[in-house]
Amino acid sequence: LLRAAGAKYLVVGCDAQVGLSPNTGLTGPQAAGKSDARGEAHERQQLVYSLLQDFQLKAASTWTDDAVYHTRRPWSAHQKVTQIDYIFVSKVLSTKSGVRNDKRFGNSDHFPVWSDITGKEIRAVSRQLKASLAGWKPSSEQHAAAYKEGIVEAMGLTGTSMYDLCNHSDLRVIQRCIENTAESIPHTTSHSRRTSLLRKPIALIEAENASKLAEPGERRKQLRRHEAKLRRQWKAQRALHGRQNDKKHLRALECNGSLSEDRTAWKEEILRHCTEKYYDEDETAEVQKRR
Repeated sequence: LLRAAGAKYLVVGCDAQVGLSPNTGLTGPQAAGKSDARGEAHERQQLVYSLLQDFQLKAASTWTDDAVYHTRRPWSAHQKVTQIDYIFVSKVLSTKSGVRNDKRFGNSDHFPVWSDITGKEIRAVSRQLKASLAGWKPSSEQHAAAYKEGIVEAMGLTGTSMYDLCNHSDLRVIQRCIENTAESIPHTTSHSRRTSLLRKPIALIEAENASKLAEPGERRKQLRRHEAKLRRQWKAQRALHGRQNDKKHLRALECNGSLSEDRTAWKEEILRHCTEKYYDEDETAEVQKRR
């Protein structure tokens, strides 16, 4: 599939879950796997070697000037460090590689592996996605006024609105002016407002840190009660937002055995159902109406 798509070179980063033998022609001197591996480890090695041979790749990260080149250190002190993470690169490319294992990377027990790749006609192509402006709103009234002024300046509106817009016959120019001006003004979108509702509030984070640092005693109890209160409010806000997103609007109701979109028919059907369900001859009309 990659060859059919016209790929000239291939770069693959992976956690192979196996150590590769050194100096195989596909691996360099810093490969730390066993040459006499058996069982499942041997089978995994052969699968990786087959992949490298089929695509004319080399394990670039096993050629490194680093003195220490393990890529994984288990959290348990009883387990050994291993090298199971690799960068595979087309053989025709020149590489310089290494492992950043001087300190842990976040909560992972793996370390970042890097390769500086050079070669003829090599260039990185990145597609930058434009942020959506759905639900765009200026952050304040001042920003709303600045947006209007920006539109006037960007489109060169000098006379009446109708006259000026007629001079802009290309709608794409108008759309570009509106989008660029909207992006330059401090604003919020549907996505940013939804994200802010779900993100842990700063007040709650500060309350958590304060309760952790406080000395045992009444003061810490007060801080923890305040933290619990803020956490309940945050969870209630998230739950409310989730229920609002899960709402499904009623579009049709079964009336007289068939689905109907007529709201008048809905009212008659609901009235008939309630009368049939809740009518009681032993109760007066007033009691039934109240119930």
